[in-house]
Amino acid sequence: VLERARAGRYRQFSLRSMPPEAAKRFLTEEIAENGTPHFRVTDDLRAVTRFEWFNLLEGSTFPLTPQDMIFCQNVLIYFAPERRSEIAVSLG
Repeated sequence: VLERARAGRYRQFSLRSMPPEAAKRFLTEEIAENGTPHFRVTDDLRAVTRFEWFNLLEGSTFPLTPQDMIFCQNVLIYFAPERRSEIAVSLG
């Protein structure tokens, strides 16, 4: 999953909810070997984006640098309320 995310390639359907101005700013259109169009995240955006594995329950696995984070599929909903609080505190 991380390798796929790092590749930064998307089909048109995956971008159906993306505002056109954001797509124009952050994506470039390419043609795949089979002739179908796809979109790739721009090099500028890729340069400031990292995809990493870490355990939310073990703060020692978390890279301790200032950053914005995006959790896919609302990951915190899978934890008990008290664990969510612990995670929030460990993430600062």
